[in-house]
Amino acid sequence: MPKLCRICNTACVCAFTFIASASAETYFNYNQTYDLSTAPELKIVTYAIDNLKADKIGTLASGLYLLDADVIALNESSENMTSEYFSEAVKELSRLINYSYVLSDKTDTGNCSVGLISRYPIYNVVSLNYQDVSQHLPPILCAEVKLPQFDSPVLFLNTAFENNEDLESKIAAIRSINDFVKNPYDNSNAITDKDLKIKILTGNFNDTANGPVLYELSRYFNLVDSQNNEDFRTYPALNPALDLSHILTYRGQVWKTTAITVIKGNHGHMPWQEFSSHLPIFATLKLIEQ
Repeated sequence: MPKLCRICNTACVCAFTFIASASAETYFNYNQTYDLSTAPELKIVTYAIDNLKADKIGTLASGLYLLDADVIALNESSENMTSEYFSEAVKELSRLINYSYVLSDKTDTGNCSVGLISRYPIYNVVSLNYQDVSQHLPPILCAEVKLPQFDSPVLFLNTAFENNEDLESKIAAIRSINDFVKNPYDNSNAITDKDLKIKILTGNFNDTANGPVLYELSRYFNLVDSQNNEDFRTYPALNPALDLSHILTYRGQVWKTTAITVIKGNHGHMPWQEFSSHLPIFATLKLIEQ
């Protein structure tokens, strides 16, 4: 039976044109459910590494290695850390723990940078907002990773918002994320079927879970939190007062949170409060419905 056109649902000319242009694309079943006992598991970290010192990178790499995460989302929004130094830090961390890495394209304004390191190969990457200097939007990185425990690729989005109360630019950034994840047809042709694929959003949003930024995100994403009223304050690392870093899942999927915690104190015998002005969040998730 021939494949049908995604637009008109018939075996028309454009259907065969699409097949010819995407003949190497693997077909995935995007609508599945899993038993909790056999559900694919994801271990993810989000970490704002503002003010990371060069002499701490080796020790931090050891700490990240011990966390044994599949994907580590790194970001920074500090005036004291250049995008060039952030890039070198991400590359060195990935080298030391033998992970793949990817960085967002450099923005022309602002102090924010984002990157991702992954235990598994990163196949496709899209950078959002790096050319949009008029609205001063933060960088947003989308990386497609094929994890062996999942039946289809996972899209990881990572961002870092400026440390200010400029709500207008933050809401504009969120809407650019929403437009990207729900729209199958735009100029980001590097990633196909992105409206259907599993999506995880991480970052330093410089807003708390009960603030307007997370409220706007809740239209399309669910905040990963604990049912036990755990403390998720991540900033400042030496005396946490605010929960600024977050992990969110797209509403197209249903996840079971089996563990989530702020890495602090001497977890793993590492001085986490000395690495950055923020603390990392670690979560273990099981996919129940795709």
